Formats: sequence, structure tokens, C-alpha cells
Amino acid sequence: MGNFILSGILDKKKIVIVAWKTCCKYLKEGGLGLKSLKTFNGASNLHLCWKLFQDNNIWSSLFASMVRRNNRVIKHSIKSSLWSSIKDNFGIVKDNTHWLIGTGKLTNFWLDSWLDEPLTLKFKIPEILHNTLTAKVQKTSF
Repeated sequence: MGNFILSGILDKKKIVIVAWKTCCKYLKEGGLGLKSLKTFNGASNLHLCWKLFQDNNIWSSLFASMVRRNNRVIKHSIKSSLWSSIKDNFGIVKDNTHWLIGTGKLTNFWLDSWLDEPLTLKFKIPEILHNTLTAKVQKTSF
């Protein structure tokens, strides 16, 4: 991109006299107002990371099943061009999100991460028993 903007020809290299970082500054700051691809890519990766763990669509469910182990994300690489970019953003997304319980009718007391980590993990409840744990975080009236 830099070659094209500075020389008008993709194949011909010229001496770059303006840094790409300067080109990405706002016009008011002396730049060309171009979008930084690095910033855009970072924002896209954060968005993908958020969607991976919040959406219930097919791609996120499938991909989450590949990268989650005991409700934690794997640290190692897998054969995926997405995961190498997304895994570095998981901590940022986790640190900047929180649960909104509402009435608690939809939040599973044992299996959901409403207290930072699922209680099944905290108390080491075997996975074979997880399908029997159906209690909700719900306000009960007496």
C-alpha cells in the first residue's frame, strides 16, 4: 500500500520519504487520514474473540469446542489461521466483560461462569454429572 500511495506503481519500489504511521494520522495532525491496518486487524480480532464465546451460532460453537478444555481456552496453537490471532485477545475480552444475571432464569448455577469460573470446576465435580445440574441463579419468592 505504501508503494502505491507514494509512487503510484505497485511493482516499482522507490525511497519512502513518509512513514506509514504518518500517513495513518488524521489530516489535522499532518497525515493522510488513512486507516491503520494494524489497528483495524486488532479490532477485528477482538470482535472475533468476543463473538467466539458469546454467540450461539454454528461456527462459534464448533470453534469453541476445538479451543476449550474444562471451560478454559487452550494456550497452544492449532491448525487455524483464526486461533493464532484470537487467543492473544482472550484475556483482554475476559477482563473487560462481566455477566448480567437479570432474573437468573437463564443462568445455570453450576455450569455458567457467573462467578468468574463455573462452580463445577471450582469444586471439581465430574463431567459425567454435569447434565444433572440444572439449578438456575434465580430469585425465589417465599
